[in-house]
Amino acid sequence: MLGEPHSVVVAGIRGDLADPAAAQVHIFNPWDTRVAFDNDPLAFNVANNGYETWVPFDQFAADFAEIAGAGQANWRVLHLPAQTALAQSLAGGRRRPPPRGTRAVAAEADGADTGRWPDPPAPVVGARQRNARGRSAGGGGQRTVSARSASASLARVPRAGGRRRPPARGTRAFEAEADGADTVRWPDPPAPVVRALQRMPRALNAAVVEIASAVVGATMERVMSDEGDVTWELDQLRGYKHPNDVAPSPLPPASDATPIRLTDWPKGEIGFGVTDEISAGFEINWQYNGKSVGNVLISNIATNDAVGWGLSVKAKIMDDNIVYPRDNPSFAALRIRFEYHFRGPPLVSDKIAIRDVRLFGDGTYSDEGRWEQT
Repeated sequence: MLGEPHSVVVAGIRGDLADPAAAQVHIFNPWDTRVAFDNDPLAFNVANNGYETWVPFDQFAADFAEIAGAGQANWRVLHLPAQTALAQSLAGGRRRPPPRGTRAVAAEADGADTGRWPDPPAPVVGARQRNARGRSAGGGGQRTVSARSASASLARVPRAGGRRRPPARGTRAFEAEADGADTVRWPDPPAPVVRALQRMPRALNAAVVEIASAVVGATMERVMSDEGDVTWELDQLRGYKHPNDVAPSPLPPASDATPIRLTDWPKGEIGFGVTDEISAGFEINWQYNGKSVGNVLISNIATNDAVGWGLSVKAKIMDDNIVYPRDNPSFAALRIRFEYHFRGPPLVSDKIAIRDVRLFGDGTYSDEGRWEQT
């Protein structure tokens, strides 16, 4: 809002918008009325650095109502579409640190986190694929499929050309970050999903190297690529994991499993008011024959890069020497661990998430996620 005696920027609102007493307004006030000055006509003593904070809506209305009052000219409310506002708020390069001389430095020094990191979803145990009529694709011992949609995908949020600038030094905006103002939302992980078929890695600039195989009789490769500030290393497996590493005789015919799409968690929403998302989505394609499991291909299917943040993901295929189920050993399994490492701006703590997927020879799988560092 522009007016006299000075401008006030309203950057966001949160809480119950139907109840003024339960809502808060995010303001940038270039004039700190809480600081006392002497009467020097030439210079302010002490310097006025302004401030940035969340205040109750009722308090905001009481403190700044005079802007629209009689005799207060040229006030107006500026509203920009979300993407336009984001574009105009970003510089053309990397995020600059706050200028020295403001209280913004103290905020970053305190390790203020500007994101919300949701809890991982409930573990998925023995999810089974279903055909169009809702029947289980496997034989006996059916397990319930979770309600999570297998077609969930990451929405790619367009980004402006550049990285978010931190609050300028000399203001109290930086102090707000240090005070724990959380501007990043990290949604809870989804409930479990079901499986899929092979397809080529998404990135055209992927590097592929052969690695030592974790499974007897199979070969493995690692696909490495990136897009923006999102990088990934994905293990691939050719061949099968058999019960006790002994191929069944005769070998049952193989079936393609429905792709397992990991696109819903982990991720974060970054920013004040206008948010950007940092995330990466992957798809697991594999085969099974009722006894053995293998031919695992992991592909990147979506990325979203957020200003000021980076993400690296590693997917590791590991052997599982247990023959399942334990009370009636019948089929083999493979383990896949996804490690997500979110890296924020200087002085903001990294976030680490783990997602463990287990593929079973009977065509079922399990999926469990958790935060290791938040």
